Amino acid sequence: MASTYTVNIGIEKPGTGDQSGTWGVTTNTNFDIIDQATNGVATVTLAAAGTSGSPNTLLINNGALSDGRNRFIEFNDGADLGATAYVQLDPNDAEKIVHIRNSLSASRSLILFQGTYNASNDFEVPNGADVLVKFDGGGAGATVTDVNVNLTPTKITTSNADINGGTIDGVTLGTNSAVTEAQVDNININGNTISSTDTNGDINLAPNGTGVVALSSTDLTFGDNDKAIFGAGSDLQIYHDGSNSYIQDDGTGNLRIRATDLTLEKNAGGEYYLQATADGAVRLYYDGNQKLVTTATGVDVTGTVTADGLTVDNAGVIRLNPSSGDDFLTIQQGGSQAVITADSTAGAGNLVFRTTSAGSDTDIMFLSNNGDISFYDSTGVTQGFYWDASTQRLGLGTTSPSNALTLNSAAGGASGLRITSTEGSGFRIRAESATTTMLNVDSGESMLFGAGGTERMRIDSVGNVGIGTDSPTTKVEVFSNGPPAASGNMNTGVAVASAAGSFAINIGADATAGYTWLNSAYINASSIASPMVFMTGAAERMRIDSSGNVGIGKTPSTALDVNGTVTATAFVGDGSGLTGLGGGFTSGTLMLFQQTAAPTGWTKQTTHNDKALRVVSGTAGSGGSTAFTTALGTPAVSGSVSLSGNISNTTLSTAQIPSHNHGFTEGVSGNNVAAAMRKQNTAGDQTNNQKILSAGGGGSHNHGHNFSGSLSSATTAINVQYVDLIIASKD
Repeated sequence: MASTYTVNIGIEKPGTGDQSGTWGVTTNTNFDIIDQATNGVATVTLAAAGTSGSPNTLLINNGALSDGRNRFIEFNDGADLGATAYVQLDPNDAEKIVHIRNSLSASRSLILFQGTYNASNDFEVPNGADVLVKFDGGGAGATVTDVNVNLTPTKITTSNADINGGTIDGVTLGTNSAVTEAQVDNININGNTISSTDTNGDINLAPNGTGVVALSSTDLTFGDNDKAIFGAGSDLQIYHDGSNSYIQDDGTGNLRIRATDLTLEKNAGGEYYLQATADGAVRLYYDGNQKLVTTATGVDVTGTVTADGLTVDNAGVIRLNPSSGDDFLTIQQGGSQAVITADSTAGAGNLVFRTTSAGSDTDIMFLSNNGDISFYDSTGVTQGFYWDASTQRLGLGTTSPSNALTLNSAAGGASGLRITSTEGSGFRIRAESATTTMLNVDSGESMLFGAGGTERMRIDSVGNVGIGTDSPTTKVEVFSNGPPAASGNMNTGVAVASAAGSFAINIGADATAGYTWLNSAYINASSIASPMVFMTGAAERMRIDSSGNVGIGKTPSTALDVNGTVTATAFVGDGSGLTGLGGGFTSGTLMLFQQTAAPTGWTKQTTHNDKALRVVSGTAGSGGSTAFTTALGTPAVSGSVSLSGNISNTTLSTAQIPSHNHGFTEGVSGNNVAAAMRKQNTAGDQTNNQKILSAGGGGSHNHGHNFSGSLSSATTAINVQYVDLIIASKD
């Protein structure tokens, strides 16, 4: 029968008849377990904080010693775990009362639980605290509680008691002066002093319900900078800082001082600052003398009023009159605007703004009754800014503006009109001299011209002009991509025209096609094309008409029409399409052509046919009686030919001629040969097939030969290759 174990501390209970011979070992182990459970002290070092789902485990092993069985367990660590530590007792059905000490570093708390984690069933051991806890062994829903939560001791004797929370009833502190100081939580009572032991801690006196805090002393004393604070957010504070006294209201709403009659007066009495009477006047005093008093209709002021501002409500009017006369100045509200009026019975109601310095008046602005406005320079004499109401023109530096805005200033320098931006760039228009005006930008900047909010042209800081580009590199650079318009208005390139609706020249470039172009058109016309004329010295030299014909020295009627001489180094083509070349060949000129038909402008001649060509230096003509093909066909040659002659003697040196043989064969085969060549020797004999021998000794010798014989009748073919030519006459 197998052993069983006790539920709470795991003591082994062997089965009947089991463990024969080992009972002593089991019994001794059980005694050790009992000893550990009743008085065991253990220190458990945690390596990690763990979590509620993956806690550190405190085991009670069946039949073996284990940390979870000890009576006193202290938890510590090797270093700060970085978080609150979680420890679970296992198994969850073991009932256990154990003393726990939390010695973790860094003020880390210790959470103890037994069954499945539930925040309402766990127990937190504060850092540095000793607690006697009970694990109830309730399985998955097991709880961990403080054994001493409702401890009721009959007597506690201690040299230092720290009571943290709870209620102490019927306790006398300091009987027979044995106790001079009592500390309850963070409140210290020592003699006549109640203080807080917390840093910057508060002491709150909170009566219950409608009760009050009654202070029997006639005085409540506050030190310098000690404040009487009212309101949950320190809304109202009354204090003295050692130099001044303050009533400071920082809360919402108003600071209200309520009284039937309110008086502010000197600390020694006898001198008023302010007096306020219910349903009556409020009086303000200066050095004990009344200066302002409120009345049922307004205020009554004694003395002079000096004000930084004045507000008159309910359409009131401020009227200023001189000591005599009817001239006056009124200031009043006119609907949604303020109206300042200068009036005079004399009719000259002008308004002048001036300043005074050292007793001297200087006019700043003059508003005339006719609407003219003048602003003066620092002298108060020269009108530097003038508005002419009759012409509605503005003059700067002139009182006679000729345009809507007329600026008159000295030429050059800092004169003219300047417009600047917050980034520092500047633009200026000024007169350079009596005859020149300059439109200028600051050094290093470009002048941009735009339309529709887009840049259209610029002049950069070195004077290059760019149209369609913001970075011109030449004096004038125009970017406009695309081919010229086939007809109608020109929309690409650069056009030069005398006027709208007239002829113009158009220059551009087409990046897609990869070329630049020069075009002539009729600007602002839908379908009119114009010729392009090239001139020098105001005289036309060449033109290209609307059909593309080119004329040099004349208006063209063909693709190329030239009035004058054309010089060329080469001509490419067969000329089959050329017409009108009469200037090169006169009519009736004859020329040879290697082709069957005469070219255009020429007529084929048939007078001469099947004839040979003869080159002469004299008069050209023709002759002969036999046709070319007959004369050079297969002619027969007959008759005899006599041949005679000598070969000159010569002397050859040995170095010139090596030893050699001269082979010579005489005789001619053939039935029709009447004679043969023969060799003449020194004896005068005629011998066929002789050889001439020479040892090459360098001696001189003669070669003498005589030729004679006849040529009998024979037939020889002499068909000469030929090319047919025709003769054509220029029309």
